[in-house]
Amino acid sequence: MLKKQCEICKREFIVANNRPKARFCSIKCKAQWQKQLPEEIRKKISNTLKNKGIKPPSRWIENPTNYSTIHKWLIKEYGKADRCENKQCNGKSKNYQYALIKGFKYERKRENFIMLCVSCHKKYDMTLKTKKQIIKNLNWYKNGKRK
Repeated sequence: MLKKQCEICKREFIVANNRPKARFCSIKCKAQWQKQLPEEIRKKISNTLKNKGIKPPSRWIENPTNYSTIHKWLIKEYGKADRCENKQCNGKSKNYQYALIKGFKYERKRENFIMLCVSCHKKYDMTLKTKKQIIKNLNWYKNGKRK
């Protein structure tokens, strides 16, 4: 076992003998170091990874637009959802969520989302296909076909 000092946080960490070139104590420190790399180097690395069939880290993308990063961005920029914007809501819920407005894309735009209580969000996302699946599952359960 070797003792090394992390290049980012300067903490001492132990490395197995088969990893003598290790430079960071954690994935978090390595990610922090990677973010500091110039854009052109990150692009070269990304292209190399793509050629090998490996997806480059999403943290390298300036504005990643996947579900979790968009919702984290909404909460960071606008705070947690604190009300239901559905006019027909009974107003009894205390739990609220951001819901993507139908027909809009996941983008970093507040106007693409509405705040809904959990109950209204479930109803809003409910489609004919999901209703049929729920009914099918209930019938399957009632008929004793459980595993």
